[in-house]
Amino acid sequence: MQLAYRILPHVLPVYSNGTPHEKILYLVSLVADVLPPLTDNDNVKLCCLLPIVSIILTGDHNLHESILYPLLSPLIEFCLASENDECARRSAASCISSIISHSIHDDNIVLIENILSELAAKFLSHIRQIDHDEKLNTSELRDILNLISLVGSATLSRGGTLSRFGDAVATFLAAIACKVDIPKTSFASIVSSDAIDWRHIPTKIEFTLSLTAGHALGSMLTVSNGNPFWKQRLSQKILTVIHPIENRRSTKIEYGRLSCVSYLVLCVPVRALGEKKYMELCNVIFNGLDVCNDFSIQEKTTDEVQSLKKLLITSLLKVIEVSHVVCFFSFFLFTGFFN
Repeated sequence: MQLAYRILPHVLPVYSNGTPHEKILYLVSLVADVLPPLTDNDNVKLCCLLPIVSIILTGDHNLHESILYPLLSPLIEFCLASENDECARRSAASCISSIISHSIHDDNIVLIENILSELAAKFLSHIRQIDHDEKLNTSELRDILNLISLVGSATLSRGGTLSRFGDAVATFLAAIACKVDIPKTSFASIVSSDAIDWRHIPTKIEFTLSLTAGHALGSMLTVSNGNPFWKQRLSQKILTVIHPIENRRSTKIEYGRLSCVSYLVLCVPVRALGEKKYMELCNVIFNGLDVCNDFSIQEKTTDEVQSLKKLLITSLLKVIEVSHVVCFFSFFLFTGFFN
């Protein structure tokens, strides 16, 4: 496998420059034959094949939907299986994104709805286990949230009728990040609004889930293609979930909400947010940086807290770039943030 990964970087460019249709069909059929992998040999084949197929699917492959649709469910299961090779899982995720963004038609929206409903149900099923297992592996929850975000991003990239699923995913992730009731959405209709009882979730797991959901939402906002107005529409839907936004200084840090606010400032144009709302979000970032600096954080991993600080600083630099107001630098000088 190590030898394959050494060779693949030199082979992949060949497939990005166009591949005969018969060869594409052959490679896709090889992947379909070993999904899900039942043996170590199957896993090795997927580690070699998935990077190649992911490159092919990002281009103009002209594959019929009847060939690609059956791959979605096994690819999703492969992505969620933590025992599988990490590079192969990333390639599988790329395949999922390409199939949805390039090959799904508006008359197949039920397929996307079923995928998202199953992922949401799986996530909530894991959440319910926390009461019985406080040592639950949060990496599984993180993988599910990231995959939900990936599917949502792909639907936004596809546009049209499918974009409503991107909106639903964004509000779902924002609700988890902010620890509020989950809105009724087209894919999570089976989920009651109070499906997550945050009172019974240990603080460390609550922190990880909230921040992971915020980052997953941020990855959706970084999508650059699709309808030019989708970010304006999506940001307004997110704002309805993350409100009320506290402008006053508080000793309570809402990590997920801070990450959502930071990504909105980083990825959404000021005109799409509105100047008044934009300044409200900036105030939240300033207060969040101040509180993060002098608040004693307990039961939370240092790496995650530091990543949040970096995100807040990055969003602040974006504010400075957009506003052309040099005096924002004085915030660091007077708070002693870097001390």
